[in-house]
Amino acid sequence: MTPWGLSAKNAIIADEENAENQEIMENVKEFHRLRVRTTEAFAHALNEARIEYSILSGLDGYPDRVGRDLDVLISSKNARQALEYADQVGRQLGWDGVLLRKVDRDVWPWQIFLVKNEDDGLLWLGIDLIQERTLFMGAAPFYADFAKVVRSPDFYVGPFPVSKIGHFAKAQLRRICYGYTERFRTKTVLDQVEDPDISNYLHEILGSRYAECYISRVRQGAEALPGIGKALKWAMNRKFLVRHPLQWTWNVFWTRVVRYWELYWKSSGLVFAVVWPEGQRDAHALDEAESYFDGCFDSRRAQFPGKAAWERNAADAGAKPGWLMRWWNALVWLVRLTVTYYGRDRILPDSVIQFVIYDGSPRDVLRHPRRYGMTGGRETKWLSRLAPWPVEVQAWRSNESGDRPAIDKAQASGSGDTEWKAIGVQQPFIRLSGKEIAREMIKAMEQIFAIQNSAPRSRSETTE
Repeated sequence: MTPWGLSAKNAIIADEENAENQEIMENVKEFHRLRVRTTEAFAHALNEARIEYSILSGLDGYPDRVGRDLDVLISSKNARQALEYADQVGRQLGWDGVLLRKVDRDVWPWQIFLVKNEDDGLLWLGIDLIQERTLFMGAAPFYADFAKVVRSPDFYVGPFPVSKIGHFAKAQLRRICYGYTERFRTKTVLDQVEDPDISNYLHEILGSRYAECYISRVRQGAEALPGIGKALKWAMNRKFLVRHPLQWTWNVFWTRVVRYWELYWKSSGLVFAVVWPEGQRDAHALDEAESYFDGCFDSRRAQFPGKAAWERNAADAGAKPGWLMRWWNALVWLVRLTVTYYGRDRILPDSVIQFVIYDGSPRDVLRHPRRYGMTGGRETKWLSRLAPWPVEVQAWRSNESGDRPAIDKAQASGSGDTEWKAIGVQQPFIRLSGKEIAREMIKAMEQIFAIQNSAPRSRSETTE
């Protein structure tokens, strides 16, 4: 090929890449427009219903864009109604589903996730419903008069009512108290305390000494903030204890005992088990499944059972265990499954729905009881009823055409039917891609976390 031919070919490749990049950028812009339309429609719905609320953060960049999370300060009595409006807006604007993280869906809904399944990843918008019982620093609430902050906005940004004290406490003071000071160097603007109302607020909850210390450190810039958070937390809690000792005592019990228990029991992480045909594990598909969620859901992996235990149990599977040993093994596995599920794997999320992906399923104990010292009799049925089990996602589907997919050479142990016997599959199958696995997980989450606790909506329903 001549140099001119090479140049023409390179130009064509460059044009194709530019066109692809332009398409990607247009898709990103369209997604930002969808997020803006959604948050505006949600705000209009609340405004028309005369629900009192205040936006704390998430409007940076508006009207061109909004953040991935919209923090809404709202009374608990109105949170359920706000949830219904979010569902209505999601249906009207074509979101595929509305997921809900809650302690009690009728009393304390907490986080709403509008999700949309696209080819390249999961598109999502979070709406955090911040209520009276959720915004504490230790035992001290951030707002001395929660209702006043909610019902008395200082200004509007588009349709969104904003309280300057509410915004300051959530976007500035709370981050500094928790030590998230690096954000002020990379993502968030550090606001100077120039408004008298903000200054009075700081003096009220921190006391004069620490309020002036805060103001002085902020003037010096983000570099002066590290290390100040603990002092501010102690100052806030000491002042609240002196003024409201009984409320302080109750808040300690609520934040350190009741709230943690309710969060753990009703709203902690979801455990998945991705099940492969034996010998057909696909680590790349798991990587792709995790990346599909695009930060909406944090995840981590756990291998179950460990390889050494698997080999040992498989090696011992030849001898039929006695009655006493079968029940002993069932009891051991019940304890192990319960401890690992509730003590290690069913994690308590900090800010998002999180889940664990088992590479392999604990339910293999039930499918192959001989490997684990049981025979599949009453002890296995007893174990199946009492032990906690993850949500299983089958990582393959049947090949209806009957065509056998290609098998990796490293996984094939022979030719013809022996290949299929070697991987433990009796029928032709097609392995799911990582995106398909992720979507199966989303379906399961919609069954568990969806606002209506029903099957996910189809696209035809959202466009009617």
